[in-house]
Amino acid sequence: MKKLLFLLVILTAILFQSCKKEVNCAGFPEGKLVLMPYTEGQVLTYTNGNKKFNLTMEKVYFTEGYVIPNSQACECESKAYTYSAIDTASGFKIDCSAEERGQNRYQYIFSVKHYGYLGQYYVMRHDDQFTTIERNGKFDVKFDSTLTIGNKTYNNVISMQIDTIDQRTTEIYRIFVAKGSGIVRMDGVDGSKWLLEE
Repeated sequence: MKKLLFLLVILTAILFQSCKKEVNCAGFPEGKLVLMPYTEGQVLTYTNGNKKFNLTMEKVYFTEGYVIPNSQACECESKAYTYSAIDTASGFKIDCSAEERGQNRYQYIFSVKHYGYLGQYYVMRHDDQFTTIERNGKFDVKFDSTLTIGNKTYNNVISMQIDTIDQRTTEIYRIFVAKGSGIVRMDGVDGSKWLLEE
């Protein structure tokens, strides 16, 4: 009788769980924002030694915990994104996004865009994208322990490079991303190196 009562209690608990009307979806973990640690209104200044341009971060967003109906439990999403305004002097703009891909796996996409005039229209000329997957704290791209820019040394730096470089379609072919600082260096196909001033 005790076994039957115990089984009945367990079965009731299982049924109660499956009949819940709502599911709690976890938000994007703030600790995973270290590659894109930007704030709204923050100004990033990049220089190649001769020229400078400024990028003002316009939007920073990441999902916080939320509740959805049980029938949509498979649709829980955990993501973050941030982007800058276009610097009108240089035409540069950056977009960054991150998304949980399940099993403690996160995908990061960094996009360096360059706008310019084509005749009388202002259009995007290049959109150079860099992607990395992080799983259990390890990345699938080259990991440099340090990178020195001027008097500042960055630790935990990840470098990403476009495999096929075609000057007609690629402008920035490699970026360096430092944990806690974001994009600290961008290398152009023309040999230019755009360095973050901090």
